[in-house]
Amino acid sequence: LPADALLLDPLGAFDESALTGESIPVERRQGDKVAAGSLAADRVLRLEVVSEPGNNAIDRILHLIEEAESQRAPIERFIDRFSRWYTPAMMLIALLVMLVPPLAFGQAWDPWIYRALALLLIGCPCALVISTPAAVTSALAAATRQGALIKGGAALERLAHIDTVAFDKTGTLTLGKPQLTDVIALNDRGEDALLALAATIEQGSHHPLAKAIVAAAGERGLSLAAAQALRALPGMGGEGRIDGTLWQLLAPSRVAALDAAVQAR
Repeated sequence: LPADALLLDPLGAFDESALTGESIPVERRQGDKVAAGSLAADRVLRLEVVSEPGNNAIDRILHLIEEAESQRAPIERFIDRFSRWYTPAMMLIALLVMLVPPLAFGQAWDPWIYRALALLLIGCPCALVISTPAAVTSALAAATRQGALIKGGAALERLAHIDTVAFDKTGTLTLGKPQLTDVIALNDRGEDALLALAATIEQGSHHPLAKAIVAAAGERGLSLAAAQALRALPGMGGEGRIDGTLWQLLAPSRVAALDAAVQAR
């Protein structure tokens, strides 16, 4: 979605991993707000744009990045205040070194001009003043490339005093890509047979869970049968006919809802 919008259809699933790190698509109902940057997971949906240009979720993230770059670390502010006094003082001292010995004591000009320039070069705080913001900017950029948004140099400097870090989002410590870990058969049908049926139904789907099921079947070397009438059930799962039998792959919480919808027909 290029803009924030309201969902007009009764139900829709959206991949919001780019914004939240959640690997599983989030279900939205009619009237729910969907943020810019989300991806429709299972079908074409109708939405109503509600955000003005330059004021959607993506733009707000960009504004946060700009604010982060403008928040300077305490060490930067200290160096700025320090250089306001230090630089003029060094220039004055270098000027005195160049003028006082020749004028007051009759010394030669050339060696004292050279010494004044050497003192000015060594005492100049340019490297100190330039290196600090450059280091902060480089650290913020490196963190951003790794997927971490740090709100400016002040927050970056506080990291040195942190003892405990708490993570609360999927994708922060993981890849954010679901994987099939277990297959539990509740009848006499074998695990591989169930997995093959599920993978057959999920072939071609872009849903993260569907991809995980198909990948697990491929890792086990299972052969998938040809399926007909494959169809996504938005917000529920999928279905397809295998050897003339209709198979449905649903979340347990959706079975009752689908049965009610079938009976209503």
